[in-house]
Amino acid sequence: MQTNFKMKSYLVVLLAAFLMLSCGEKQSGIVYVQNMRLYSEFDLALELDATLQDFSKKRTQELDSLNMALENMTAELENMVEIPMETYQNYNDLRNALMFREKNYEEELIAKSQEYDEQIWERLNGYVQTFAEANDYEMILGASENGNLMYAKDTLDITDELIEYCNNQYNGVK
Repeated sequence: MQTNFKMKSYLVVLLAAFLMLSCGEKQSGIVYVQNMRLYSEFDLALELDATLQDFSKKRTQELDSLNMALENMTAELENMVEIPMETYQNYNDLRNALMFREKNYEEELIAKSQEYDEQIWERLNGYVQTFAEANDYEMILGASENGNLMYAKDTLDITDELIEYCNNQYNGVK
């Protein structure tokens, strides 16, 4: 009876060890992705970033032109002995317009950046869900280097695979 129990225990241990070895770590159903790499290497993020940079560049050029005009007017005013009221009013109007546009452009840039950020994460979240379902993952954790995921084996990192999948989905590649 004792030998039979030992034999059964031995078989249970062997079976458990076999199951643990045969189930690769990636098949555990729980994997992780490096959030910032996924975001920054996603084609939509790259496209929208280029659009945002172009938007910012155009606004900066406009502000530079206004700044140049204000500097020129300031130099003219400094050389005048007596400043006519109309000239002084024009100077104040230009300075106020510059300050208003700077504030307005900054707010536009922040709003556009937030809008793009939301678009990117909305699209990525949809792709990640589809990817997880297609690969039978129970959970995909996001590692963002801020302590949420303190450690995971490199074999559980699916960042490269997920970046490729998301970009293929975005670009219509099957």
